Order: sequence, then C-alpha cells, then structure tokens
Amino acid sequence: MSVACVVGAWASTWSNHHLKANLHRVGVTRRMSSMDRESRNRLLPVLMGLDEVLDDVVLDVENTRGEGPGIPFDISSQKLDYINTSKDRKVLESEGGVPKIAKKLHTHLEGGIDTDTDPQTILERQLAYGQNEVEQAKTKGFLYIVGEQLADPTVRLLMAAAILSLVLGLAIAEERKDKNYIDGIAIWVAVFAVSFIGTFNDYQKEKQFRKLNARKEPTSVKVVRSGRKDLIPSTSVVCGDVLVLEMGDKIVADGLLIASDHLCVDEAALTGESEPVMKGESDPFCRAGTQVTEGGATILVTGVGNKSEWGKTMGLIQSDGEDTPLQEKLRYLASNIGKVGIAVALVCFVTLTTHWLIENRGFRPEKFNDVVRFFLFSVTIVVVAVPEGLPLAVTISLAYSMKKMMKDNNFVRALAACETMGGATVICSDKTGTITENRISVVSAWMAGYTYNLTAGPVRFPNRTMEHLAKGVSACTTAFILFDGMDIQLVGSRTECALLLLLEKLGINYEEVRSSTHTTEHLNFTSERKLGSARVSGPKTDVIYCVGAAEIVLCKCSAYFSSSEEAVPLEATKRTEIEELITEMSKQGLRTLCLAFKEVPNDGRPQLDQQLCHMCIFGVVGIKDPIRPEVSRAVQDCRMAGIQVKMVTGDNVYTACHIAKDCGILQSNSKILEGPIFRAMDDGEVLQILPSLSVLARSSPADKHRLVKLLKNKGEVVAVTGDGTNDAPALKKSDVGLAMGKCGTDVAKEASDIIILDDNFASIVKAVLWGRSVFNNIRKFLQFQLTINAVALILAFVGAVTKKGMPLTVLQLLWVNLIMDSLAALALATEPPDKSLLQKKPNDRKKPLISKRMWKHILVQGTFQFTVLLMILYALPLLNSYKFPDSCRVDYNTWLADIGTSACRLHRPDPQQICIAAQSCQAFENQMKQYRAQEARYDESFEFREKEVNSLIFNTFIFCQIFNAFNSRKVSDELNVFQGIFSEKTFLYIIIVILGTQILIMQFLGGFFHVVDLTALEWLLCAAVGFISLPLAAFTKITTSFVRNPATNQSRKVHAKEITWFP
Repeated sequence: MSVACVVGAWASTWSNHHLKANLHRVGVTRRMSSMDRESRNRLLPVLMGLDEVLDDVVLDVENTRGEGPGIPFDISSQKLDYINTSKDRKVLESEGGVPKIAKKLHTHLEGGIDTDTDPQTILERQLAYGQNEVEQAKTKGFLYIVGEQLADPTVRLLMAAAILSLVLGLAIAEERKDKNYIDGIAIWVAVFAVSFIGTFNDYQKEKQFRKLNARKEPTSVKVVRSGRKDLIPSTSVVCGDVLVLEMGDKIVADGLLIASDHLCVDEAALTGESEPVMKGESDPFCRAGTQVTEGGATILVTGVGNKSEWGKTMGLIQSDGEDTPLQEKLRYLASNIGKVGIAVALVCFVTLTTHWLIENRGFRPEKFNDVVRFFLFSVTIVVVAVPEGLPLAVTISLAYSMKKMMKDNNFVRALAACETMGGATVICSDKTGTITENRISVVSAWMAGYTYNLTAGPVRFPNRTMEHLAKGVSACTTAFILFDGMDIQLVGSRTECALLLLLEKLGINYEEVRSSTHTTEHLNFTSERKLGSARVSGPKTDVIYCVGAAEIVLCKCSAYFSSSEEAVPLEATKRTEIEELITEMSKQGLRTLCLAFKEVPNDGRPQLDQQLCHMCIFGVVGIKDPIRPEVSRAVQDCRMAGIQVKMVTGDNVYTACHIAKDCGILQSNSKILEGPIFRAMDDGEVLQILPSLSVLARSSPADKHRLVKLLKNKGEVVAVTGDGTNDAPALKKSDVGLAMGKCGTDVAKEASDIIILDDNFASIVKAVLWGRSVFNNIRKFLQFQLTINAVALILAFVGAVTKKGMPLTVLQLLWVNLIMDSLAALALATEPPDKSLLQKKPNDRKKPLISKRMWKHILVQGTFQFTVLLMILYALPLLNSYKFPDSCRVDYNTWLADIGTSACRLHRPDPQQICIAAQSCQAFENQMKQYRAQEARYDESFEFREKEVNSLIFNTFIFCQIFNAFNSRKVSDELNVFQGIFSEKTFLYIIIVILGTQILIMQFLGGFFHVVDLTALEWLLCAAVGFISLPLAAFTKITTSFVRNPATNQSRKVHAKEITWFP
C-alpha cells in the first residue's frame, strides 16, 4: 500500500518534471519548487531499488540538463550518482560510454576542462554537482556537554538530595529559622559551577580535536585542465575533471576510466576485498577512497564529496573514536578508587546517622534534615572519590600535545600514537628525505665512455647519447615540474625530478619530448623491481628504455654505448670498470642510477617486462642528497634516550654506509646488512644480530616488514618511517607508523599513525619527546590527585567515626573536587615537555602508572597533610583561644551556675524541685527563660567554635594542595620544582585562580561554605603549613635518592675498521 503510494506520487512528480523540461526546450522557463527537488533527491535511492522498468523511466527522465537555472551541463547530478552507484556497464553504454558523458559534462578526455575559455566553469560545476569535501559530523554544543555532565548518576543523586534538603529547610520551622535551606541552594549552585567548568574543559577539548581533524594533511592531486597538467588541492576537484593517477595515489573522487597503464587499485577500504583490482574495459569504475597500487591512468571525475561512494560511507561511520590505552588504564584505576570512595561514604553515612539517633534518643522528624545532610555529605564523598579527572587529563594532555606537535611538524592521525611514541625503543628510518634533505640533483655522470662533473659548469653530451637520455628519462618517468616565475614545484618522485632537472639544465624540454614520443608500454619504478622502463614506438623498430638502481640495471646489460656512440659488447674488464665507477660514486654518498636501452622489433611481442635483458648501458649518473644538518644531533638525542636508530634504505651499501657514518648512526660494533643477505638468513640468525644491526641496505619493503616483525617479537616498541606505497605493510605492522608529508604517497599516509609534515628525522625525535611528555604529565596529575583523594577520604572517615561530624562540608568538598579534577587537569596536563625526558629510558609497555617514587611522595605528603589536619581538629581546641563551650561556660565570658547552688553545669530546670505544691511558679518560668537563653548561647558558641576549627582545616587543606601542586610538577625526584614554570603560564594562572577563589570563599561566601573570617595571623599560619610541603618534598628526595643512574650513552667518532659489514 505505502509502496504504491510512493510510486504513484513519484509517477506524478516525474510526469510534471518531464513536461516542464519539454516546455523549457520550447522557450518556457522551467521552475520547480525546492520541495520537489528535495523530495526527488530523497526518494531517488528508493526508486533505484525498484523494478528495471522503473529504472528505465528514471533514466529517460533524468536525461535532462543539469539542475538549477543557468547551469550549462547536459547531465544531472542524480544521473551521475546513479551511474556511479550502479557500477553497471550496460547503464554506462546506454549513455554512450565515457566519451558521451564527457561531452555532456562539457569536458575533453585529453585536454580536460577548458578553464581558459570559461573561468567560471569550476564554480558552476561545484554548484551543480557539489564540492569535493565530505561533510563532517556535527560537533557537540556547549549545552549538550552540560547535559552530559549533569547526567552522571552521582551528580543527579547529589542534586536530588539537595532538592530534598531545600524542601525540608523551607517546610520545617526550626530548619527555616536556622536558614538550613541555604545548603540546598548552595549545593545546586556549586554543582552547576563544577559542571560548567568541566563542560568548558570538555568543550575546549572537543573544539581542539575538531580543529586538528579539520587540518587534515592536504592532498594535492594531478589534473589536466586546458590541455596542461596541473597540481591542485583535492578539495578543488570537480565533476568533469580529468584526474591523472599514478602508483601510490589515493583516488579522491569517483570516476570513469579514460586510459589505463596497467592500473591496479586496492579497494579494501570500501569493499573489504584484500586483492587489488585491475581496472580496464570490463571494470572502468574508479572509487574515491581507494588506492592505486600499480600502474597509472587518467579518469573522468563523475562524483565528488558526499555524492561519491567514499563520502556516503564516511557519512555513516563518523564517530568520536575509541579510548587510547592510557585512557583505558586510567578508567580502570578511577573505577577502583571510586569503589573505595563508595565504601567510605557508606561507612560515614551509617556512622553519622547512628550517632544522630543516639544523641536524639531515637528518630525525630523535625530534625530529619540532619540525616539529609549526612546523605549529601556521603554522596559528595563519592563525587570527590571518583577521579573522573583522570581520563579527562589524558584527553586534555593529548589535545594540547597534538596542537603543539602540529607546530613541530607532527600531524597525529591516531591518538594512541601520541602515547606510544613515548615508549619507542627502535626507530627504523628511511634515508632519502628523512635523514637527507630530499633536495637531490645530478652532480656526476658517465655518458658513452666519458665522465662529467656537472657542478663545474655547462656540459654537453654526445648527440645520440643526448637523444637516448631525453627519450629514456621522459618516457620512463611520470614526475613533472611546475614553473611559476622563479619558483619551481617538483611533483612526483624526487629521483625522477632530478633527472628531469638534468634535462632542463641540458636545454631539453622534457614535456615536448614526452608528448612527441609514442610510448606503447610503461612499467613504473617499484621497490621490488628497483627500475622503471618504457617501450617507445619507432618507424622501423621499437626502443626499450630502462632507468633504475645501478647494479640492478647493469646486471641486465650485455653491451655499452662507447665513445663512438656505438653498442659494443660489455666484456668483463669493462663491466668491472663500470662497477668500480659506481662504487666510487657510492662511497661519496651519491645515489647511482644506470640508463640503458635496447632496440626490438615493433611487433609488440613479447611483453615489456620479459624484454629487460641484453640491454645496452649508455649512462650512469650520481645523485647527491645532502644530510640534514640537524640529524646528527637528533640521532645523538635518540641514543641518550635509549632509542636505537636503524637506517633501512634501498640504496647500495656504500652510499648507505657513508650517510649513516656521517650522521652518527654507525657506532662501534655496528653491523650492516644488505637485502639479499638479510633474506637468506633465518629468523634465529637475524635475532642474534638485531641489537647491533644499524644499516639495512638494498632492502625491499618485504625486508622492512620482516625487520619490524622480528623487532616486535623481541619486545621492542618500533616506530617506522615510510613514504612509498609498498611501505604500507611495514607502517601498519609497526607500533607507530610515520609517513612522510612531502614525498609520501597517499597509501603510506593512510597506513600511518603520524605524518611528518617536513619529512625531517629531527621532527620524529620531537614526537618522542611529546609522547613521553603525555605520560609524564598524567603521572604528575595522578600524584597530585591521589594525595588529595587519600587525605579527603581518610579525614571524612575519621571525623565520622570519632563523633567530629563533617570536618569538610559538602560545598567545601565540591570545591576540593573542582580543584582536584578540572583545574588540576588543566594545570598539570598542559605542562610543556622538558628536554631532560630524553635522558631517561623509554616508557615500558608494562610500566605501572604509579612509580615507587610517586608512591613515596603520595605517602609522605598524604601523611603530613593528614597529621596536620588531625592536629587542628583535635589539638587546636585544647588552646584557650579555640576551646569549645562546656558544662561550666557557654563561652569565655559567661559562666553557668545553678540557682542557689555552687555547681556549674547546664541542665534543664526541674519544676518539681523549684515549685512544690504551687499552682504556678514564676521562679520556674524565670529559670526556664534563663536556661533557654543559655542553651541558645551555648549552641551558638559551639557552632562558631566548630566552624572556626573547620575553617582552619579547610583553608590549611587548600593551601597544602596549592603548594603540593608545585611538588607534583616533578615526578622523578628532581629537586627544582620551579624549573620551566614560566615556559607555559597556564599552571600559574590556575594557581592564581584557585588562590583568588579561596580568598573569596573565606572572606565573602562564609554563609554558604560554613566558614568564618580568619585573622591575618591565621591566614599566615595556613599558608606556612602548606608551604612546608615544599621543603618536606625536597628532604624526602634527598634522603631517599642515594643512587643515581643516568642512562646516558656518549657517542664517539667511529672508524671504518670498527664497523662489521656482512657483504
């Protein structure tokens, strides 16, 4: 019934739409209401899933111009969406295939969108088909987070009890007279104040994460517009663009295949299929969010942003993410502490209620508000005991660290990576671009028998050699260079760009050579092949060119290009001569590449990869990539931090050895392995030399993956850098994957946890420092909070069982809770990292959150605070100035005496004794009036003395926390707790806020917080007692730290004879 209604309504809608479209074609303006368009967009997916007949109707109706007035396209957004969603070749063919769709999109399959003729076309396409941005999930609003804070069960219980206290305080005359209803109002105000401050913390954290997530590492993509290749942000891609794909690229929009060069795509992110999919005529549909694992292609963009398959999927799965391991640990700890708090609260409530029943000789309804206050007190103990600030502190620290790490060129993609970097024990680093500057250039060359120094000045190679060099480099590479005035932007592999720059230096326009050369077959450079090759069609014969790693290409050669520019058989002596030349270049730290060619019949058989043999070498080039000046210091910092640095590179052993030695990676007893030897060794042999293995040269991605696996099996925490597509498995296998932001492929970035934005090894060391700082800051907060928790709980328990009531009232405990959770989390969790953290060992996976040193300070400071507070509670009333009223004195000016006796005690007059056999007794009335006045004065004096003592307890307790916060800044027995205090002023601001609020409470809010004004001397005494925390902590550190073992390893210059090399 409902389906029929939908179909019927839609039949009418589509009929009207079709009619209006026809009227538009004869000159009548077509107008559709926004409701019609929204309804059509919303119900189109339903219609798509109906009958094929209805599909045909939809296809016929949608064969109209793009939606919106003045949009000059001949295919609608819905039709493109249907083609992308269906992934049906029949649907595609019914539309005339890719050429016809391109025509409807007003684009050219070779030249792309013509932005020169129509500069507004990009904006028009964005209006018609949408922008290439996925809509983000809505952020939590401030009031929403307030609701979450108030939804906590203990907070709700506290508010409910406060309402009951307020009602009883207003309903019962005696309670109303004593203004006990104020407690209920004050607790509500305090709960909202605490909740709002907690909300502010959460909101700032949420806002910070959203801001960081919005700053995703921008992806630049290659497109063809107006017949020219261009590099644009992925968000600028529009429907109709011709997108150029290469190995390692992430496909940023849905599209249709135009031309393919063995394009192979990993669609696991969308389909779950682990095997890459070959794209061609049978499957021309390319999806956003997938990765190019092999080959290259050009595609016609047909779906962007939320209308792409990736965008639709992301709209369904956006969530807040999971807790990090450290957050999980702290939640477990908080849960256990909370259970202790609940037990203490229960004991306090039962004890206080029992004492109340005994004193009142049973249950007195008019005094029931006292029981409510006991309940409020007990619930507050639970609120204070549950350290909800622990997970919050981690979140705040992570948000703060992520923001600062961004400034240090570390973009954190996975929160847990922030913590894990602090425990890294091994860093497996690439060479190119990480240890070196990736500012590569060809500085030396051997061409057709002659050696050239390309840094000395202009050079000229022999003519035929120049021709082969131009065609070979242009055909075998896919990189390109963008010239913008004096600025040069290199796009693609830096090694390929160095060769293209060499052509430019020789006066050769590689773009013209590339466009005039007909390349029939092409194989990209991969880490497995270590070479790239192309087949160039000629009038009589084809020429196969090959460019790649020197020793790999040389092994495929049986001839060389002589000085007479003729192919001459490559004899053993000449081969040795070229090998020695390659070795000499490598020893200078140069990356060596060989260039070779081979003429073959132009029959197209066999395939290119089977033809790479018996080639003719015509050139060897040496590429220089300077070491980053800051790397040596960074490597030394890693060694001091207990982190091993291992260089894993595809370069030959001589180049790797030279670079590793210069930057300090090679040390005494260091070992070097080459990939083939590494692969031939079994796991047991490799495990034996792993601790001293410093360089793995001529390695493949599989070698790197195996190395990471073996290191993790040994219990190491491994961080791995990677930039290539084939590095993805090793990046995923590692504990922390570090992708290169500049030269890294999209596949590598997707597999990583942190993106190094400047590709600099020194930035990796900064990531380690921030990771350790997160763990260290959480320990600071933990030491501070557990001290407060322990003292507050024990004081409440002792006060309850010894009939001292509630030394800290409900509002006072809520203020302590605010200091302990929200404010302390802000103050201690945002402490900047101290470089001394790099002089300590990495954080072990099994390392306890609370160290022995922390327990020492928690016990010492807790014992000190508890002892002082007990002395105030029990010993202070022994002094005359603080004595409580007794049976002889109401206060220190009024003595009590029975009428007609010398005894001094306060008791109710007995009418039987005073008025014997009298109808009325004025004497009794007079004594009763005097008794009531004395009793009221006694109660008032007792309450004042109790408030006075408890005020001193409260104020002293807060001052102890203020000074102990300084102690908590250092958790490794450092004596100077003020070091670096001005580097991040948040801590000082929080301390000032706490101190200012405490003064406000004590001087102006006494009625709410049940405190009295203190004298200047009393303020000074409270501050002095709190200050004792500082020297006490220093004394504890000095007396308990007898043995110091700073684990620092001094580096020294290494001689070649000290290095073990397995050739």
